[in-house]
Amino acid sequence: MDLPEPDPIAADNRRTRRRTLIPEEAACVLCGLSDPECLEDDHVLGWRGADNVRVWLCRNCHAQQTAARHDHQAGSSAGPHTEPISVLECIARALRSLGVFVHELAHTLFDYAEQLLELDRWLDVSAPGWRAQQRFA
Repeated sequence: MDLPEPDPIAADNRRTRRRTLIPEEAACVLCGLSDPECLEDDHVLGWRGADNVRVWLCRNCHAQQTAARHDHQAGSSAGPHTEPISVLECIARALRSLGVFVHELAHTLFDYAEQLLELDRWLDVSAPGWRAQQRFA
C-alpha cells in the first residue's frame, strides 16, 4: 500500500523537475544505481575548482565522497562569508578532490573487472562452447 501524498500535484511537479534535470540514461558512476529520485550531480573538482566538471552519484555515494573530501581537506576552506582562497589553493584542493574520486572509481573498476572474470569462468562451466561463438569486429 502506498502512502498518500499530502499534495500529489506538488510531488508530481518535483519528480518532473528532477527528471528534466537528470538525463534518462544517468546512473551513479560508482555503484550503478539509476533511480532518478536518488541521483545527484557531484562536482568532482569541488564547487570552486571547476563547476562544470560533474558526474552523477547516488545520494549514498555522494555522501561518502563528500565525507572523504572533508577527511582529506579537499573541499574549499572558504565559506560564503570568508576571504576568497588563492588560485594555488583552489587548484590544490581541486586535485585532492579529484584524487579522492579517482581512488574510489579505481576500486569500482576493479570490482567490475572481477565480476566480468567471474562471468567468464561461469560461462566456461555452464556453456562450454560459448568461446567458439564469440565474434569481434
